[in-house]
Amino acid sequence: MLDATNHQPIYVVTYYPEGGLIAKAMLETKSPATCLADFGAYDNGFVTTAGVAAAQSCPIIGVPAPGDFPGAASLVVDYQKAFGSVPGTWGPYAYDSVRILADAATKAGSFESAPPSLALGAEKGWTGWIGSVTFDPATGTRVPVAGRGRCHLRGRHAAR
Repeated sequence: MLDATNHQPIYVVTYYPEGGLIAKAMLETKSPATCLADFGAYDNGFVTTAGVAAAQSCPIIGVPAPGDFPGAASLVVDYQKAFGSVPGTWGPYAYDSVRILADAATKAGSFESAPPSLALGAEKGWTGWIGSVTFDPATGTRVPVAGRGRCHLRGRHAAR
């Protein structure tokens, strides 16, 4: 975060409830700084917490909407038919995570920890809602890394 008195942007790196509160406070105090929220704030709850005017004055950067992925239009329509609403922000990521894990367990013949991990580590070019996924077998890291965060296998996690 930069000093608001210098009219610098304030980059809000937090999840939506807190991000919404910060955007709301910046609008209410008429802060001269520009508010930019990180993708962790990307949720309808951001708008609910901040209010429409504050949310509009604090754009969120970094995450494509569910319909922004190539070929996603039919998936969004299918989701709406099945659940009666549009998919949420993280829906495509959760959908792909469950599908790739299920596919790996099917290939491995087990949901025990080691076989699916080995199958995931060997995965090259699996295609889902958000695109193609490959895992680096040496590190367990998803390539390319989703967003700026890291997705790891075998219990290794890196901070976003």
